[in-house]
Amino acid sequence: MVKNQQQQKEEETKRLVQFIEDNNLWVDNINIDLYVSQGAE
Repeated sequence: MVKNQQQQKEEETKRLVQFIEDNNLWVDNINIDLYVSQGAE
């Protein structure tokens, strides 16, 4: 059962990455300082 869930997650990840690539949805310019508080490194 766990192995089946892992396979499903891997397939879902592949489909998601393909969708993002097909639609040019990758975000390259994230300023991490806007989302991470001081000392969280």
